[in-house]
Amino acid sequence: MGFLVSLITSLIAILIYLNTGRISDERSRLAIRTILILIGSIAVLNSFSRLLVIVPPGNVGVVNFFGEVSETTLNPGVHLLNPFSKVLILSHVEAQREIGQIMTLLTAKA
Repeated sequence: MGFLVSLITSLIAILIYLNTGRISDERSRLAIRTILILIGSIAVLNSFSRLLVIVPPGNVGVVNFFGEVSETTLNPGVHLLNPFSKVLILSHVEAQREIGQIMTLLTAKA
């Protein structure tokens, strides 16, 4: 959601910037363009930051995209992902504990 808000904000800032030529006062036009450039650049940086996910050392990440959990895990480091996906970060100890619980349930059923 934040990704869409950032993109819409930057598009609105660009459209207003392009229409500032209609303002007759040069000083007002310069002030408005400066403010719009700041707002637009912050919005663009925010939307690009939604693409990057950092998994800290000693942790793993699991990607959830619209309710579908990815079968692969993300290793520690920087990853480029879909901005609409969510990442759940687990420590290795938690992940091993959960895997151990699943394995005990599977062996108990067998």
